[in-house]
Amino acid sequence: MGVSTAGAIAKKLLEAGFSPSLPVIAIENASRDDERRVLATVADLAANPDRLGLKSPAVLIFGEVAGLPAHGLVEGILALEEVKRLYA
Repeated sequence: MGVSTAGAIAKKLLEAGFSPSLPVIAIENASRDDERRVLATVADLAANPDRLGLKSPAVLIFGEVAGLPAHGLVEGILALEEVKRLYA
């Protein structure tokens, strides 16, 4: 699921002109009790992917969305009165 090639993917993104500070999040064992999230930058991942200690199965998400807080953002949006009215 990308763990074994994460460093190579990150290097290719840098070569393609992506910002070294582009956020990356790896989510191991997504939706399981032992879920683990590792946040890094594409430069960190390209330079030393083993340092992040990623293990399969994991999903890699590249982009600004990877830098958003894991909790709170969606709950805040759903609490807006406009949203409540639309989906009540």
